[in-house]
Amino acid sequence: MTAIARKRRVCRTRLEIIQLGTKMIIEEGYSKTSALALSKNLGISTGNLTFHFPTKEHLLLELVKFMGNFHQQCIRERREQGFDEIHAYCWEVASQIALCEGHEQAKDFYVSAYSHPMTLDYIKEWTVKKNMELFAHRLPEWSEQRFANLEHITSGIEYAALLAPCSEKFTLRDKIILTLDSLLRLYNVDAEERERAIEESLTVNYLAAGSDILKNFTTYVERLTQEALDENAPSVRNPL
Repeated sequence: MTAIARKRRVCRTRLEIIQLGTKMIIEEGYSKTSALALSKNLGISTGNLTFHFPTKEHLLLELVKFMGNFHQQCIRERREQGFDEIHAYCWEVASQIALCEGHEQAKDFYVSAYSHPMTLDYIKEWTVKKNMELFAHRLPEWSEQRFANLEHITSGIEYAALLAPCSEKFTLRDKIILTLDSLLRLYNVDAEERERAIEESLTVNYLAAGSDILKNFTTYVERLTQEALDENAPSVRNPL
């Protein structure tokens, strides 16, 4: 086997792990997805799996990167539909909260991502860039470091919101309002605009929006990995 063929094979295996790993984690939950089950379903050894992803956290990080790109795409699509940056921000946060409330496996995925240092660090870095894109023009005196410092607090608020169970005394609506109001205050959004944005956000069916995010994310990862696999497939002129 040539060096090019070996490199292609390694790339294909990595993509196949990501593709199937996403499916298993969404369907079964991150905590219940084992390296043994994943390698067995792929028809590879656990040693081959750990060559590409030394720990489950490394695979989780890869999926979190996909999720970050997917969320960014969703936010930009929302903006292209005519919504302002405050609405897009509220929509993204509230959709995640509703998704985790309505889907146990998705909650396990998000909570796990916020629980591991490697993935949490990436989430913070990604969120700083996302929030600077949304809010920097409103806060021209803020430096990137200030956005980064604030993310240490806002990530904790979002994590707490994902963890907190809803009940008759603490409904999903209550959770969304409290979370969005707390976050928007930290970005110096005034009371009148906060109230307008939150009320507007509550008109959205977030349980449906959350389900759409989950379904579309799975399709997104499958499409991108399949396109990469197709590009990586050996040609007739260049067989393995």
